[in-house]
Amino acid sequence: SEAQQDRPSARWEASPHVRWLDSGDLVTILCLRSGSYLSLTGSAMAMWSGITAGNDRSSLGAQLTTRFDVEPDRLAADLDRFISDCEQRGLIAQPQPPPATALVTFRLSTTHGGRESSIS
Repeated sequence: SEAQQDRPSARWEASPHVRWLDSGDLVTILCLRSGSYLSLTGSAMAMWSGITAGNDRSSLGAQLTTRFDVEPDRLAADLDRFISDCEQRGLIAQPQPPPATALVTFRLSTTHGGRESSIS
């Protein structure tokens, strides 16, 4: 599978069946589908918070590198593992684009007192 770092603008969001509570020093994630939960602290908590805030992979990596005293390559590998694990557990997914809508064009013609009116 393609490495996350090869997709710097990729974004994820929490799956619809996932709820979480951020209590300041701990994030507890509940998967309503499986009934399982996870507790995150430290850098994992910061990764989850960044993902659910809508940050893309590149900006999240930069934020985490600034916040934590860790080599950028190590942090990138840890972030990729975290994202992959969350995807495999069904906790996050990349947002789906909205369905394409068809452009409908119509012309309405009426006759009022012998004069034709048109709306396009």
